[in-house]
Amino acid sequence: MPTIKLQSLDEILGSLKDKAMKEIIDEFKKLLKDGLSDSTSFIKESATNANRWLTMLGNKQLTQDEVLYLLKQQKKHAQIFANTQKIAVKAKVQKLTYKLLDIAIDVLTGAIAIA
Repeated sequence: MPTIKLQSLDEILGSLKDKAMKEIIDEFKKLLKDGLSDSTSFIKESATNANRWLTMLGNKQLTQDEVLYLLKQQKKHAQIFANTQKIAVKAKVQKLTYKLLDIAIDVLTGAIAIA
């Protein structure tokens, strides 16, 4: 059985990480676009907030901890909102808003590392 050189293994793993990160970024962009154009005002507001806060983080107007706090609070509001809605709206909130906020939170907490 041939042995895999460590460098080759590192290259393979790096390639997989890059591909996975690209897929996560693409999914985030799609969720953000869908959220910003959604007809449900709460979903649109959540996407707008996430976009604004992440932009402010990028412009160093907010710290990572501040943005993380805001995103987690928005997720709590989304959960409360979803619990008060009919099934169709609840499912849309969970599909779009939860996922969008979860990706942003995971990146900021290091659960998903961008590097």
